[in-house]
Amino acid sequence: MGLESQFKKEIVESLRGMVHGPIYVQKMHGNQFQTGVPDLIACISGVPVMIELKIIRQLPKRPESVAIKKSVVTGLQQDNLKKWAVAGGLSLVLYGVMRQGRRRNDDRVLCPIFTYNEDGSTDLQDLTVAELDGWTRVLYYEGKGLWSTQHILRAIKIHKDL
Repeated sequence: MGLESQFKKEIVESLRGMVHGPIYVQKMHGNQFQTGVPDLIACISGVPVMIELKIIRQLPKRPESVAIKKSVVTGLQQDNLKKWAVAGGLSLVLYGVMRQGRRRNDDRVLCPIFTYNEDGSTDLQDLTVAELDGWTRVLYYEGKGLWSTQHILRAIKIHKDL
């Protein structure tokens, strides 16, 4: 199983394990006729959620080097995420960052979260290694295939309260 497939499986299992309410998650499979389709479409506690997943196999060693590239999310993916947010859904981009190109138990594996807003604006941006270390909305790998999903759950709660 590839890193992105494994990451997708782990995010789904983590969400199902942490949500104390109704949840439905559909893994999407894009092909040559379906481009720009998000990796996951879900309804979590009544909130429609679209999630695009990206893998960063290895971080650059220098703090000023770009670690997260906004351009990795294609224009069509960004358009779909914006449309979903404007229509009232929650749109997220999650980057799974592997410190050494693969995951070992001692790696500091993290996942920054970017969101799209109802007006179509986003905080999706390029981040350097130093900026990534200071990013506050992050999922951490907890081991055994589970991620801390509290930031996703907090975004869902905020979205419901709007």
